[in-house]
Amino acid sequence: MRNSSSFSLAIPASSKSLLPLSLLLLVTGSCNRAPQRPFEVVAVLPFDNLGGGTGDGTSDITGDVLATVATARTEGDTKARVFFARTLREAQSLRATRTVTGWYEEAQGLLNVHGSVRDEATGKAVNTFSKKGDLPSAAHSIAAATGAPVHEWPHPAGQALRAYGEARRAVTQESGLQKVNEALTADPSFGSAHLLRIELMLRMGARVEAQTALTQARESRLSEADRARLEVAAAQIEGSTTTQVKALSRLAALETANPQTMRVLLDTQFATRDFQGAAETAKRALELVPDDEDLLNRRGYAYAFAGDFDSATKSFADYRQKVPQSANAVDSLGEVFFYFRKYKEAAGLFSEAHRMNPSIVGGLEPFRSALSMQLAGQSDEADRQIQEFFAVRRKGGDPFVDTEEAIWSRIRRKPSSFPQDAPGLATAAFVSLADGDRATALELALAARGKVKNPSENGLVSIALQLAQPSAPAEVWRDRIAKAVTNPAQRDLRTELLGWALLLDKKYPEAASIWGERFASTSPLVNNDGRILLVWSLVEAGKLDEARKVMPQGWLPPQSLQPGLGALFYPNIVDLRTKF
Repeated sequence: MRNSSSFSLAIPASSKSLLPLSLLLLVTGSCNRAPQRPFEVVAVLPFDNLGGGTGDGTSDITGDVLATVATARTEGDTKARVFFARTLREAQSLRATRTVTGWYEEAQGLLNVHGSVRDEATGKAVNTFSKKGDLPSAAHSIAAATGAPVHEWPHPAGQALRAYGEARRAVTQESGLQKVNEALTADPSFGSAHLLRIELMLRMGARVEAQTALTQARESRLSEADRARLEVAAAQIEGSTTTQVKALSRLAALETANPQTMRVLLDTQFATRDFQGAAETAKRALELVPDDEDLLNRRGYAYAFAGDFDSATKSFADYRQKVPQSANAVDSLGEVFFYFRKYKEAAGLFSEAHRMNPSIVGGLEPFRSALSMQLAGQSDEADRQIQEFFAVRRKGGDPFVDTEEAIWSRIRRKPSSFPQDAPGLATAAFVSLADGDRATALELALAARGKVKNPSENGLVSIALQLAQPSAPAEVWRDRIAKAVTNPAQRDLRTELLGWALLLDKKYPEAASIWGERFASTSPLVNNDGRILLVWSLVEAGKLDEARKVMPQGWLPPQSLQPGLGALFYPNIVDLRTKF
């Protein structure tokens, strides 16, 4: 099962193509330890101050900085994947196989550091170490204990490092920004502090200030990983998806222990339709969290959208093996079979998913199975399944079951009779528009207006009335929709209404332009409807080659049978697919 958008009682906004830098800071995962792997995931925790520290049972700033610098000097290795963890629980949640902890004493300007490396599987120490020296040499000894190669890190001058550590631990963004500015006063070319300042500015919504700070940051002393992080921030500031993908790819190669960075890259690759790249990213992330359902799911879809049926089905077979109780794994495999037009197999999988979890996909699996059987040419079995489905829906009090039956009749190319309530009449109006009968559509929409009982119905009927206006040039439709939807926050709704208006008024090239922009800005995992609408527009505009590129295989099955514009997908999309 995928995330979805569908045109039913309301037209939802789609996701944005650019992903916020703050997502990189999220911590996700499970407390279960991962199976043994051909690499170590090493968490470095803040060292405790044996001299007392802050007095709250935690390490003080120096202990935090020791761990931070040690991590910075080791990140990027693929055999020993090192990351900073503030607590043992955080380390375990990110599947650390080893943890580096310890304590220090400070005397006469020097640090006396003692630490150990613990294997999380056995709970036993595999290494201990001690070092007496200044902070850089103490951090070096901790870095060396991780087992990763130790590389240079642009160590700051004076009190800059301590102020930077205080900024990282600040309770508020404002106090953090104050401390990071102190760090930059002490060392104006301290790259990590410049990066942190930009991140704080972005979290505070100060994009203009962050843009100004970007120039200074690029001229500062930066490690390779911090430079990649800076370019991710720059892409976010500048609004460049292409730059963001490049920067995230570089950062994901360096943050080898951070599946969250890989998730953000994966999201961006889906949005830019780099499906082969997305599959590889998901595969890398699964090395760290091998039983993560979201990653297992998206890896399979990435291979499917890349046109690799064998790898997609193998991926979902792996998903089913790792999470055998998951109905989602079965449903997703069914969607892949449906996408590749293997409808009979898809029907069986949808039925199996429904038996495992009757509530999955809102209880719609029997409809998806029946639709698959219909597309497989087994109409009698499709009718048998759908009648059982409607009987259950009617018994459960589904208020839309009569409209759903009318939609099914259209799929079967039989005469359909929509109920005389507001949702039924509005949906019938949409059907009349699709059939080219604009006068009847307006009559039905006006009749629906007198039957409205709640805000949802009012929204649906308002859309019907808007779309049933007289045929007009594209510029007139644009003005009509702009006057009807004036809230700037509803820009996506305005765009999608315009796309529908142009499509139903047979302004196919103009509709294709609208749907092309919408489809290009969102992932196909959340905008299957956009794919269908773009193909519909392109086919009717006579642009079959372009349509084939948008829909090289097939389409994903619907996730809604409720009243609304989504009813127009049937049987149109079936007819469209036969044209190329």
